[in-house]
Amino acid sequence: MMLWSTDTVPSILAMAGMALPAPPSSKNVEASLPITMAHTPPDICMMTVAGQLFTLPKDDVAAVATLREARRSWVSAAIGSEADIPYRCTAAVIFVVNQADFQRIDFVALPPLPKPKAPKPR
Repeated sequence: MMLWSTDTVPSILAMAGMALPAPPSSKNVEASLPITMAHTPPDICMMTVAGQLFTLPKDDVAAVATLREARRSWVSAAIGSEADIPYRCTAAVIFVVNQADFQRIDFVALPPLPKPKAPKPR
């Protein structure tokens, strides 16, 4: 049997405390904040956060403010798009989300929008 000196007890207790689960948080850890990207040719980049549409880079400051507010409730962000997006638009969205201090940014593929059916000839 190993005997512990009383000098090591405080450090052992401190290490044991680090192994305990963290207290519950008010942040939503089950899902990521959904962010949708869009592109309108030739060079308009947009992102939607919490139902608000931002044109980048014109609305960068407002987008960062909205994302920082959302950061209080969300642990991570998930960026998705419904179509091919130029890399410069993707990079702009990543930059804005990063400015809002999201440490984890996921990417998701959104299903394509259904194509309208052509009317049947009579």
